[in-house]
Amino acid sequence: WTARAFDYSAYVGPSWSFEFLAYEPGHPIIVAGLNRQVANVLRQVALLNQPAQDRTGLCRGAHSCVISQTGPSAYWAGVWEATHRLGCTNQRQLFTAGQCSSSVSDPMRRVHVCRRITYIGSGMLGRIMTCNVSRHNDCRNGGIQGLRCGSSRSNSPHYTRIGVDAERFFATAPLLR
Repeated sequence: WTARAFDYSAYVGPSWSFEFLAYEPGHPIIVAGLNRQVANVLRQVALLNQPAQDRTGLCRGAHSCVISQTGPSAYWAGVWEATHRLGCTNQRQLFTAGQCSSSVSDPMRRVHVCRRITYIGSGMLGRIMTCNVSRHNDCRNGGIQGLRCGSSRSNSPHYTRIGVDAERFFATAPLLR
């Protein structure tokens, strides 16, 4: 038996890589992750509008402002929220195959967690292929010759090189309609 693409609502790797997001539209994990990201950004903007002494919890630096607020940490928090709200049995933030088989949500029951990880290269310079489809092209430590972060050959600096102030990551101006 070979699975057809539409048999599953999502394909995720065993590490739940943020670089490879293959979900059907409106999937509960994506909705929960996006809701978390929006709430995080709005909280940062609200804090930026406070006097400096009242900014407890304001992000600082690339890891805090990008990774934690809108990146993998927010995505994984969405996985946690969706799985626990919808009756999966995982005890940790992420889940493995079968832990959502009794979920009240059809899309959650149909998440496919790929078992196979393919390594290209060796040692620290090797790259992981998620579900045999995608790899993380990390310009700082992904071991890819010629991939530059924030060099004169790239269009913009890598997010880790733009400073540590939250103002560099979030704007407080009203949104345009």
